[in-house]
Amino acid sequence: MEKILDTNCRYFIGIDFGTTYSGYAFCHIADHTIRCNEKWEDAPDRYCKDKTCSLYSKVNGKLTPVAFGYKALNMFIEKKKDDDSLFFFEKFKLQLEKNDNYPSIKLPDNIDLEMIVSDYLKYLKDAAVPAIWSPQAKQFMREACYNAGIINALHSDKLLLCIEPEAASIFCKKVLKIGEYITVLDCGGGTIDIFSCAVLPNETLEEVHGSGFIAGSAITDILFMKYFQELTGLKSIDNKYTTKILKSWENLKKKFSSETDLEEMDFGIIDVDEDFVELLSEDSVEKILASQSLDSDEFLREIWISANKVKEILDDIIAKIIEGLKVHNSKIPQNIKISKILMVGGFSESEYLQKQISLNFEHNGVKLFCPSEGSAALRGQYSLIVSARTLRSTYGTDIAKIFDPEVDDTLFKDENGNWDNYKLKTNLILDKSKVFRIKNYFEAFVKAGERISNDYIIEKRFIPLHDDQKDIEFSIFSSIDKNVKLTTDITSSKVTSLTVNLPSELVGHSACENECSLTFEFGKTEIKIRAIHLQTNQKLETSLQFHSKKIFE
Repeated sequence: MEKILDTNCRYFIGIDFGTTYSGYAFCHIADHTIRCNEKWEDAPDRYCKDKTCSLYSKVNGKLTPVAFGYKALNMFIEKKKDDDSLFFFEKFKLQLEKNDNYPSIKLPDNIDLEMIVSDYLKYLKDAAVPAIWSPQAKQFMREACYNAGIINALHSDKLLLCIEPEAASIFCKKVLKIGEYITVLDCGGGTIDIFSCAVLPNETLEEVHGSGFIAGSAITDILFMKYFQELTGLKSIDNKYTTKILKSWENLKKKFSSETDLEEMDFGIIDVDEDFVELLSEDSVEKILASQSLDSDEFLREIWISANKVKEILDDIIAKIIEGLKVHNSKIPQNIKISKILMVGGFSESEYLQKQISLNFEHNGVKLFCPSEGSAALRGQYSLIVSARTLRSTYGTDIAKIFDPEVDDTLFKDENGNWDNYKLKTNLILDKSKVFRIKNYFEAFVKAGERISNDYIIEKRFIPLHDDQKDIEFSIFSSIDKNVKLTTDITSSKVTSLTVNLPSELVGHSACENECSLTFEFGKTEIKIRAIHLQTNQKLETSLQFHSKKIFE
């Protein structure tokens, strides 16, 4: 089977860059025994992942990283109360993709998100990405890896941004039979990624359907903090208290199982500082004491949480996961029978979540199982193992197309069939040859719903609109509409661009002398986009990641 890296490489290194936890694994090219780190500084137990968090110190106006992972978490919790020089960041992976479920991080001056991610990647040395990120978020990750010194060229083939559910499915490839179908349910800290595939006779995987949505364990943190604020009567809680509170909540999530007695009122403890208790009003203190059957002398720095409340919070997110998996399954062709569900990701280690998935989906021959810790991280080393995917979006560039009244009239008419003067005025231009053209026309290269093999290449050629143009800008757009006609359509969004500077000696010559090609190449785990000035062979290249919510289904 063809490998992604050249034969000069001695090791394959993979990492699960997660919202809450991250880890890495590696193997020698001649020895497929996978090894992972289970000893992280200040970690409470042996585990294949460290906390995804960073601690910075401000010295002379400049922020410098001082610790990562559990060490960063513990240093921040133990810092002096009046120490304002330390800045703690966690769950920053969620900031790579805008969503309404998780608040934005307020960053101090002299630091940005790319710096935080790059510094963390320097700590971990490599990265993997979730299936629902947009092309912009994945390009951000490639740039962060470049800034971290992981690769020495931005578009280096030696960085494979491996799609998490695909990596997990590759792990289980050897336990599947030819022609068997499996669904990978990747429950991480911020996202739920689902990938269904089949094993083909040539030992590659063929995607059946992929999907993803925001509903990871980090959302339970938000729900818990909302409840905790209601319980304590506080409208907001400072980050220095939130970090310690959520550390206790994390332990409660792991402790809760399907065997837990729901009548247990003192199921778990939330540790708080003495100065936090001083923030509470008398009414809030009395409310908490009454709910826990305590008198004031017993109320110190522990707040009990009932088992039923933990279940209520977990059930909210688990219900969304179950519904998301049902929707995913409904889009799989009826003649395909899924035989196994593979659960991976940090949240999948919850026994309670596993039980609920089993109760809802483990029937009619479907079996639920999980891989050993750390084993899924390296399986992105095979580039051709996922042989075909289904496009989520139409993908192309904007051009000035010659207007054909018989074909393009619907673009400029209202719902009653009358010509719309506003649309005509804003979307039609008259070129120097007195020819009407449609500006912002969406010239599609591939369309939503198409099945694309991982070696598919499509090329189209273009010339400047005017002879005196000094450059040609290829803006790349995606749209969920397979029949989109304009890049200004509400479903369309710009994802990247390439600008070809035309040779000065050819400016003013016939536009045909400045012909350029634009190529989309589907291979490995990324789409490579290449623009070439054909006469001078000037080349520009960029890449976008597979399996985003805007690109692939």
